[in-house]
Amino acid sequence: MREDLALAQQKYDLKNGIVLVGHSMGGILCRLQATDVGPADWTAVFHARATELLPLVKSKPLLRDALLFRANPLVKRIIFISTPHRGSAIASGGIGALRQSSDPITGDYH
Repeated sequence: MREDLALAQQKYDLKNGIVLVGHSMGGILCRLQATDVGPADWTAVFHARATELLPLVKSKPLLRDALLFRANPLVKRIIFISTPHRGSAIASGGIGALRQSSDPITGDYH
């Protein structure tokens, strides 16, 4: 989405910035356009494991661009429609339950 927004800016010379409208999961993606995620955030989430994960992420350009990023300065406003900012109860059942029972690095189940 960041790359597409940059292309739109080049093509249409969006001097006044852009307004994003996101519904449900699209709202989460829009929010990520206005969010900084850096090494400190990884440390806050993964604690000691961050020292293992960060070098891996930084060494792979696709992972780095997807998981470490700065807020998009083109985004001036976001309109959210039914966006689950605090998560969803659905995430704790079904496939979401698998995530809770496996190690995020190795995939080993507990």
